[in-house]
Amino acid sequence: MKTKEIPNLTNKKELMERLFKALSKASGYSEYELKKETQKHLTWWRKLGMYVLVKEFDWTQRASGLAFGRDHTIVSKIVKEFDEILDTEGQKHKVLPYLNLVIHDLTL
Repeated sequence: MKTKEIPNLTNKKELMERLFKALSKASGYSEYELKKETQKHLTWWRKLGMYVLVKEFDWTQRASGLAFGRDHTIVSKIVKEFDEILDTEGQKHKVLPYLNLVIHDLTL
């Protein structure tokens, strides 16, 4: 079985830079904090970033995890967690506005 690495795209670095800028804008935290800090309130934003890479840019869970220094099993749990929230009528309002804002900033 052939394993996939981080997608070898010429714009991969640019995409990651734009993703952190979009996450920073949506969260109010600096890009440095989002990349380096480990506090729980910051990890939620990194999870959102991984989810965006998997769902909107068709990155594999493994590739998304590698880009954030995480294992693909963690990304799998994150995708499941966000999908469940987004499928629950009384819960999706907690994620959807931020998800849309980040995606909008990335696709401009």
